[in-house]
Amino acid sequence: MGDFASLFVFIIVFPLVLSSFLKYQPGACVDGVHNLLRIDSTEDVTLPIQLRDVQILFYDIYNKTSCHEGRPNLKMPGYVKFIAGEMHVFRHIENFDQIDVQPTISFMHLFLCRGGISPVPMFPNRFCNFKLSKYIPEHYTDILRNQGVHTIGEMMTKSNFTEVLELPPSVSFFGVTLLRMIRDRYHSEVRMAIEEKPILHIKIPSDGGYFYVGY
Repeated sequence: MGDFASLFVFIIVFPLVLSSFLKYQPGACVDGVHNLLRIDSTEDVTLPIQLRDVQILFYDIYNKTSCHEGRPNLKMPGYVKFIAGEMHVFRHIENFDQIDVQPTISFMHLFLCRGGISPVPMFPNRFCNFKLSKYIPEHYTDILRNQGVHTIGEMMTKSNFTEVLELPPSVSFFGVTLLRMIRDRYHSEVRMAIEEKPILHIKIPSDGGYFYVGY
């Protein structure tokens, strides 16, 4: 390469490559930015329950921000922190404890859950079809079943709800954690219904992107 060509590469090409590298910053993990997961209801505004801009931060077991390639990363054990969001209930939900949860969880164009069924033998079907009341205590549902706008602040005032939730270690099979086996990037949608009548449909994350699990 001649002197002129070398100078061209140094002056023109190198700054472009450096600029691209600085913008990408694959290791960036700023608290409140790269570990932030947003959840929203889908465009179906006819459903009686709507989630609005729920914001959750991910942390590892040492309370360090948990990210991977600039996206939020779920770790178990670890912590999640609810910092914002509203739940709009447009009519009283009498049988709130009978809500069925059926998530659709996809990664690498494959599915861990689809239509309430797990097509993956190593992923328990109980994670794809369950009652909301199994994981949400009754004193929470007594609040959320009522018509109105519910916030994190309200839950903290009226119950023992805390915005920081500690996640337990992942279950293991033959010494290998389930989280390790399913480690990847994910997109999810969750449908909830009572007696097969839909009441809520949300996207995770709401920006149409993805979040990581297990990195």
